[in-house]
Amino acid sequence: MKKRCGKTLTLSILMALLAGTVPVFAEDVTGQQVTIDQDQEGGLIYGGHSTDGNALNNTLSILGSASITSKDIDSSLTDNNATVAGGYAENGDAISNTVNISGTGNHEIGYIYGGFADSDSSTASENQVTITGGTFKTHDIFGGAAEDATINNNRISIGGDANITLTSTGPDGNGIYGGFTESDSATASGNQVIFSGGTVKGAEFIVGAWAYRTVDNQVTITDETLENDMLVAGGLGYNLAQGNAASVAGKANLTVLGLAGGLSTDDRSDALGNQVAIGQDASVTAVAIGGGAGASASQNLADIKGTVTGYLLGGGGVDGSSETAAVSGNVLNLENATLIPIQKEQAQSILESTIDDDYEVLINALKKPGETIQAAGGALLEGGKATDNMVNLSGTMDLSKVNLYGWITPQDILTDPSSMDMEDIVTQHSGNTLNVGYTLSLSKGTDGNPVITGKTSNWTGSKVQGIYNFDKIAFYNVESSQPALTVTDTVSLPDNVTLDLDHFVPADGGNVLTDNVLIDASGASTVKGLDKLYESGKDKYQQPVTRTYANGGVTVTGKEGLALSDTNVLSYGLHSLDAITYKTIDWKTDGTVLTLVDSQKFDLASTKVHTEDIGFTTKSLETITKAGNYAMTLLDTQGNKTLSAGNLTTRKGTWNVGNALEGTGEASLDANGNVVYKLDTVEKPQKPEIKVDAAKQTHNALIANEAALGTLAAGRDRMEGLLDTFNGQEVGVFTFAGIGGSKDKYDTGSHSSTYTWNGLAGVGNDVALHNGDFSYGVFYEYGKGHYDVDGAGYTGSGDAHYSGAGLMAKYVARNKNYGEASLHFGQLKNNADSVLHSRSGSALGYETDSSYWSGHVGFGHIFDLTDQVASTSRGGTDRASRDLDVYGKYFYTHVGGDSFRAGDVDYQLDDLNSSLLRIGARLNNRSGRNNYYCGLAWDYEFDGESRGTVSAAGLSANIRKADIGGSSLMAEAGWKLEATKDSPWDVNLNVRAYAGQHKGLGGNVFVGYHF
Repeated sequence: MKKRCGKTLTLSILMALLAGTVPVFAEDVTGQQVTIDQDQEGGLIYGGHSTDGNALNNTLSILGSASITSKDIDSSLTDNNATVAGGYAENGDAISNTVNISGTGNHEIGYIYGGFADSDSSTASENQVTITGGTFKTHDIFGGAAEDATINNNRISIGGDANITLTSTGPDGNGIYGGFTESDSATASGNQVIFSGGTVKGAEFIVGAWAYRTVDNQVTITDETLENDMLVAGGLGYNLAQGNAASVAGKANLTVLGLAGGLSTDDRSDALGNQVAIGQDASVTAVAIGGGAGASASQNLADIKGTVTGYLLGGGGVDGSSETAAVSGNVLNLENATLIPIQKEQAQSILESTIDDDYEVLINALKKPGETIQAAGGALLEGGKATDNMVNLSGTMDLSKVNLYGWITPQDILTDPSSMDMEDIVTQHSGNTLNVGYTLSLSKGTDGNPVITGKTSNWTGSKVQGIYNFDKIAFYNVESSQPALTVTDTVSLPDNVTLDLDHFVPADGGNVLTDNVLIDASGASTVKGLDKLYESGKDKYQQPVTRTYANGGVTVTGKEGLALSDTNVLSYGLHSLDAITYKTIDWKTDGTVLTLVDSQKFDLASTKVHTEDIGFTTKSLETITKAGNYAMTLLDTQGNKTLSAGNLTTRKGTWNVGNALEGTGEASLDANGNVVYKLDTVEKPQKPEIKVDAAKQTHNALIANEAALGTLAAGRDRMEGLLDTFNGQEVGVFTFAGIGGSKDKYDTGSHSSTYTWNGLAGVGNDVALHNGDFSYGVFYEYGKGHYDVDGAGYTGSGDAHYSGAGLMAKYVARNKNYGEASLHFGQLKNNADSVLHSRSGSALGYETDSSYWSGHVGFGHIFDLTDQVASTSRGGTDRASRDLDVYGKYFYTHVGGDSFRAGDVDYQLDDLNSSLLRIGARLNNRSGRNNYYCGLAWDYEFDGESRGTVSAAGLSANIRKADIGGSSLMAEAGWKLEATKDSPWDVNLNVRAYAGQHKGLGGNVFVGYHF
């Protein structure tokens, strides 16, 4: 691992010092800022330079049109080349130094360093080079470099319009290095090369770091063009490459000889947990590999989602001897990738422009150059051990020019391996897997070791040129519309190959009941090992199964298993049918829901066909109402007549739309043994129409409507209770407030239970008139209730709340006759989160928002039962120790209608009215200011009916009404603390219970203050 770095740079600096062109500091050099905005030729140009100290936080900026040129950049003499450095330390550390180059300069710079530490024990860290403009001809660019020491967290950023061409006049090559050291023991970590724009040509090496050990370095390329470069790698190490990454994303376009996450070059070296990633919009021409080493490559990942033109892709590879070489746990991930074989002439051009040698002999030795691309989990140059390597396929791809390998050796890709002494390669193998419908990602665990996490992912199927060297083939999410893999040339599998269907999830079968073809090798010229694959699973995967078709609307149960045809087609599917169950499906006028492809494969004599839960999607049902054709084929048996009419479990039955509309229909067999379904209709003058009714559960929407009305009714009772304190005897302005809660249950035809709390507050006035006293007030009201409904086999719940304002008044005559009235209005909102349900049982939430208004009138008389006076009001009226209040009241409430959609069904709720008469009496027992009272009343609801309609697909029906009409009894008891001349406070505690049509229990607290 030689590289022109230390001695040549030192010589260049000494020559510059002798020329007297730069100042030198023996101590630390910190925070120097040097800006060059004029042309300059040759020598050492730096931000800070120390001979015996550290170079820290120095910056060199080259701006505008300034150009830095060399005396002769093509000369092998270093003093003829310009050298640029942010910070240079001869005998110290170079830390956090920076070179910034922008503008439009035309540069010839031999070497560019963010920071350079020249002594054996010094550190170069957190230095950076940023280039965003200009044209460059240069040999090397280093983020941070050290002669023989640690290099960490250095960075090179290249973007904008930078145009860089790398050249070399010597044997050491040239390149771009985030971090670089020639130490035979140092570790480089956290170094980066980032490309975000521009063009780079002719680099032999573009690496995150070059060192003895490279750990967690990276190259990131986004929207960059790389042309005729030899190697791009996250980390290039002599002994170890671990956790390095090379990422190509955005619209980046690369033409390089090799692209790798990490490489280590010694015969005994290791590559662990490196990753190369090619994004979906990126285009790469290269040999791409996750990680490569001399001895061991493990858990490296090549994640390919974009376009790759090449001959070889691999998760990991080694080039050491067979005694020590091992590839294990490496992964090639192919997801929606475009893979293109590189043409022979293009490959030759790249080799000549990067290595400058004639490799035509090697290219000619390869099998089918320009016709195929080899994709392997692991690669062994001279044989060895290949264990647990993977190739994963997901998404949609054309693999017709691709050969897939679990492991690959020169024997697999050379036309004549003996010509290169590679005919006797021996490979030990186990666990190498092809995963179809599967993908994974690579991350770092808490212990620093790589962690591979996989998941199922849909695979649509593809042609593939060949399948080689897999110990296991596993199928996961696979579309059934075409074979998962159609092999056009070769199947070559070892004798120990096994089939894994443990996690096999076929996609919805659509409208055709057919087998899943796993591998179709009927067109392959060579087939070896497919029979072994079948034998490994034929007994294991004979098992009961449930499959779905028609977008989940049809469920088929039976027994499935493997089959291998004489034409080398390996398939997995149903061998017997126990039951076919139809649920919510698309209506297909004159169409077919499910078709048996192989009509003679099944004996249907014992197959049951269930239509008792059949239903239709709203959108598809619209075609029926427009076309007027009411029959379709549920099952096309393709001439198989082994199904009998007795196998139809429900011939005449009910069908359903959105769990809201119901009709009737009949399943039957036609003359060809097909199952046909016909909807029942009613005759109309124009044409027959489908007969539908509202489904039972739609009634719950009206129950919820009644429950919301019940919330308002509870507030009405609070208001009525507060009016009892309006006795017209206090004179003057007063304020009042009340709050209460209750549990109410209404018999609506089904049941609803409401848990409410209500409150109101306001201000009023008492006025003394000639024949009596008049009290009036204005108020704000708010209430909230949670309700549960139980009807039609479904339970549900929701919340209702209202807010509004109103006024109320009461007149008490001198003879103790009285009259009262109120009017209030507001908005009622109902959030029914689980009142309605789909056929699967999932809740269909909805909301309504309606205006309401309510009013009442009442008349009564207070009979004094004793002449004894208990207290005197603030207005001077005596209160009897005992009296009887007899009254009659009429309440009216109107709630506006509303509409909503639940699922694909529309609901229209009509206006809701309550018309309630209350006749009752209350006995008051006073002792001083305290009034202990009790009472009874009879309520009769004359209306309380909730009605509505439900519609879908041009069909509609009336919902069964909900009705709270009828009689109820109300009993109450309470305590009042009545205002007197000595105390302005009124307090009223009240408890009420209901029985009959309305059952409930509630309590209220009222407080008033008289000024």
